[in-house]
Formats: sequence, structure tokens, C-alpha cells
Amino acid sequence: MISIKNKINAVKHIIYIYAATGINFIFAFLISILSTKNLGANLFGDYRYVINVFTFTTLIVLFGVYTTGSLVIAEEKNDKHIKRIIGTLILLCLLSSVIMGVLISLYTIFYGNQSSLIFFVMPFVFVLPFQNLLENILQGYNKINHLSLLRVLPNTVLLTLVYFFY
Repeated sequence: MISIKNKINAVKHIIYIYAATGINFIFAFLISILSTKNLGANLFGDYRYVINVFTFTTLIVLFGVYTTGSLVIAEEKNDKHIKRIIGTLILLCLLSSVIMGVLISLYTIFYGNQSSLIFFVMPFVFVLPFQNLLENILQGYNKINHLSLLRVLPNTVLLTLVYFFY
């Protein structure tokens, strides 16, 4: 039997996630408008191209490893095992970042139209895997408040930068 306190917490978590999703959607929309306006059609296309290359590569390399880790963390009761699982996930994240860097480099060398732009942002190749890792760890720990904040924070920072620098 689920207690009233657990039901209230579940409702709060749902509200946090939906609010974060809504805010994130609005911020992404505003970022697109400001970026298109300030960069122009060609540069905005280049920007989206680079984002899509990184996002697609992240999907290929990670293939659900973090989601599985999140489920294991949620079911595990032993803190020592949880720390070991998180350590393993961090090592996998580092490895996947290296693999992503190699794949993106090879793609850029042989097929990339925007090779100089992609190589310019290459030092940030680890950001997407680590963000994905943090989201899944927080989900496994049931830290929905932190998860909501983590989902909103990148677009909040980007919107602020786009607004003030353009």
C-alpha cells in the first residue's frame, strides 16, 4: 500500500519533470529564434549541422548503457555496489567520449562539410555523454529535483549567452 506521503512526493516529481520539460521547450524555441536572427540562415544551418553530428554520434556510441546503469542503480540496495556501478559508468563515459571523438574526426576528415567548425568544438565532445550520464544517475537515485535542474540548466546558460552576446 502506497502512503499519502509517497503519493505527494510522486506528484511533486511529476510536476518538476513537466515544468522542466516545458521551460526547456520554451528556452530551446527562444534560442532558435535568437540564433536564427543573429547568425543568419547559413551560419544557423552550420550550427545545427554540428549539433546534429554530435547528437547522432552520442546516440550511436551510448546505445542505452546509461539507461541500463540507471535501472541497476535504482534496484541496488548496497551503497558500495552503487558507487562501483557509478565508477564503471564514468569509465564507460570517458571511453565513449574518446570513441565519439574518433568517429567525429573520421567523419569530418572524409565527409564533413564543416570540418573547421567541428574541429573547433571538438574539445567539448565529452559534454553530451557526461550530461546523459548525470541524468541517468540522478534518475536511478530518484533525485528528480536535481534531474529537473540538470535538464533546464544547459538551455538556461545558452539562452543567457545568446541574449547577451548578440
